[in-house]
Amino acid sequence: MERNSTKTNLPDGEKTTTDGKMAGCTHRNYQEDENWQTEKRNIVERNRHMFNNELMSDVHFLVGKCDKLRIPAHKYVMAISSPVFYAMFYGRMAEQGEEIKIGDCEAGSFLELLRYIYYDEAKIDPSNVFGILYLAKKYFLPFLAERCVDFLEENIDHQNAFTLLAQARYFCEPKLEEKCWEIIDRETARVLSSEAFTEIDHETLLAVLTRDTLTVLEADLFKAVKRWAEGECNRKILPPTPENKRNVLSSALNFIRFPVMTLKEFSEDAAQSGILTSEETINTFLYFGSKDDTKVKNFLTHPRPGAHRAYRCTR
Repeated sequence: MERNSTKTNLPDGEKTTTDGKMAGCTHRNYQEDENWQTEKRNIVERNRHMFNNELMSDVHFLVGKCDKLRIPAHKYVMAISSPVFYAMFYGRMAEQGEEIKIGDCEAGSFLELLRYIYYDEAKIDPSNVFGILYLAKKYFLPFLAERCVDFLEENIDHQNAFTLLAQARYFCEPKLEEKCWEIIDRETARVLSSEAFTEIDHETLLAVLTRDTLTVLEADLFKAVKRWAEGECNRKILPPTPENKRNVLSSALNFIRFPVMTLKEFSEDAAQSGILTSEETINTFLYFGSKDDTKVKNFLTHPRPGAHRAYRCTR
């Protein structure tokens, strides 16, 4: 079978050549020293030697979403590490061929999965962590998945909190999700200013707006929500008119606490945004004069408990 070149991002120091082999970690052949075992002090060193090695390999993976990298492996080593690989090689419906196509991941991430399987190490970095986590979940390697989650938790900041939140929910990682919410609550204004906020889905937007623990002025929250609505209009290929922004916001609009804004904040932004109806705008102005909750039935009138910290910081 003809081997294709690959353009995937492989682990540091391991580049791919045009014949599908890895420079810096090339496939070893059968011509090596027959006594190589005597130089390895323990099972870890011996398995490190066999990682990505043609010697005694009895299966090959053709890995990549586009171009494929041909990677040698050993069924026994794979099977004792993962119930999925055990079923693949020794189960009732075991694969009969010696080549297995893996088209749902990048070669670099799959190689890190193999590295972990062979000698309990993995070179995890921001460029491959989601790919490795996906494979760890797919092949039932919970301790590798745990390492990926630990890496993500250690690297959460206001720029990536919403990106990691989406991944935490996708991979069903409640601990990571909780860490994301912690930074969203603690640094709300900074997190809302990130590009990642404009890319969240509507369900996540609702989850944000229903939180009492946000530390942000309601006027600033509305500004961020307008940015999200504009981004959503662009994703739906709609002109970002006030009417379309209102439509994409849908029920989320009711969780913005317009009556909590100052009269100046409301009149200079929300009242002129075109997103509120004339009736909603007038009733909110009437509320400012009367403090009659019945004037603004669609909106909450009490401040978020966490918002007092934002007010204190702006003094």
